[in-house]
Amino acid sequence: MRIANITWGLTLVCVGTILLLDNFGVINFHWIAIWKAWPILFILLGVRIIADRLSPNMGNILVILTTTIALAFIVILDASSLRRQVGKHAIAINKLNSVTNRAPLFLRERMGHTRVEIFAGVITGSAVAFLIYCFS
Repeated sequence: MRIANITWGLTLVCVGTILLLDNFGVINFHWIAIWKAWPILFILLGVRIIADRLSPNMGNILVILTTTIALAFIVILDASSLRRQVGKHAIAINKLNSVTNRAPLFLRERMGHTRVEIFAGVITGSAVAFLIYCFS
């Protein structure tokens, strides 16, 4: 069975899983992050054309790999920039509310990740993927 036969099926399963997890509140997925990354489509198309010239089966594998890396960078940027800034704002608002004694609601300050935490996550994920590849 060729990878091309299952590519669309895998894509639909992944998108459906993301939407389901977002609907149940397990993850917070923002489609605007994907929309801002539309130039990735040109990169994927270029990788596919180059890889098909080298080997017909290699094209799909490289497109899946490139897509995975691109989505990982989108998640990393979201965790390190937007969510981190939200956490910093929550700290400032909590300090302001504690001075004025007005807020019955305490905002969660631990949002996003530091660069060290992101690096540790990338290393851990890569190591787990490598171990699964080695032992399967």
